[in-house]
Formats: sequence, C-alpha cells, structure tokens
Amino acid sequence: QSARGVLVAVGQPAVELLVGVRAHVVYALAPDPPLGNIGVNNTAMPYQVFRALLQVRPKAKRIAVVSSERGAHRLTLARQAARSLGIELIELPAPDSAAAIRALRALFVPLAEESDGVAIPSPVDALWLGADPQLIDMQVLQFVLQMQIQWQVPVVASTRQQVHFGALLAVDWPLEAVGRHLAWQVNQIERATSLERVSSTPASLPGR
Repeated sequence: QSARGVLVAVGQPAVELLVGVRAHVVYALAPDPPLGNIGVNNTAMPYQVFRALLQVRPKAKRIAVVSSERGAHRLTLARQAARSLGIELIELPAPDSAAAIRALRALFVPLAEESDGVAIPSPVDALWLGADPQLIDMQVLQFVLQMQIQWQVPVVASTRQQVHFGALLAVDWPLEAVGRHLAWQVNQIERATSLERVSSTPASLPGR
C-alpha cells in the first residue's frame, strides 16, 4: 500500500476543494480548516488581539463581535480572554453577512435615531472582526468602517488588509513566518511518511 502524498492548500477555497482527498492536506491562511487537519494561520489568538487593543485604548471594556456558528471555537477563546482581561463581549450572532449588518445596525442605529442631534457615546468601545473572518465580506467591512467614523469606535480587524481599508489595527504573523512554519510542517510529514514507507517494506530473506 503506497503512502499518501502531501498537498498544501493555501486559502479557504483551496482547503474546501481538497476535502475528502486521500492525501495529507496541510493548510495555510484558511480561517476554518476541517477538523483534524494541520496547518498554520497568520491570525493571532484573541488574548493577544485584546491586549493590543488595550495598549491603544486602555479604557476599552465592551467589545462587540459578530459571528456565525463557524466561529464557535474562536468565540470560546475570546470569552476566556475577555474574562481574564476584564472585558465584556457583546455577542451578535449572525448566520451570514446580511444578518451581520442587521445586527450591527440594531446595535448602533436606534441610538442615532433617538439622539435628537445630541452627541451620545457609542454603545461599545470596539468592534472585533476576528471571531468569524469568513463572515466579514466587503459590505460588512464598509458598514463597520462607517460606524468607526460616525461613532469613533475602533474596528479591530482580522487581517492587515482590512487595516489598509481603514480599520484601526490587526494583530497577525508576518507571511514569512507563516511560510517557514508551513515548510517545517510539510518536512515533518514527509519525513514521517518516508519512515513509514521504509518500515512497511518487507525485508529480503537470504538465499539458500
């Protein structure tokens, strides 16, 4: 029986395309890889993200986060990080990007309509986009950036590309570091596969 090969899937579409293939799939830059796969992402853990936010906004205590069921694991880590840092997470469940905009609108717009022109503070101290990166399409990003301007509420992005569009900050690893770790993982699998191939080769019996 031949050993399985190694395939590298870069990005979520590539990972989804390779689901079920008979190979060792190593992912990179995919926010929602299948359970059991190994790989590397460039996003930082929620604790690191919240610590970075507190360095620039020390008084941030209420952070809104939109997420679908896809982000359940990251949301669990975010709750743990928030508790340890004295932060309250305002969770806005949304199955898709349209629902995410509706949830954010329900959080901000009623206050604006009831203000009668009087300046009132933002209902939250920051918006975090990292719990469910696939939920944040361009429409959601544009809406939260509008809220950032209108309410002076910082947007904590999941990627540095979103910072280029106008978000306040993102915490991630350089792509060079991601590439090095990805190469190390592939080498480890290939080394283990080679050993497996050698151990499965029957030894030759000496002739008589």
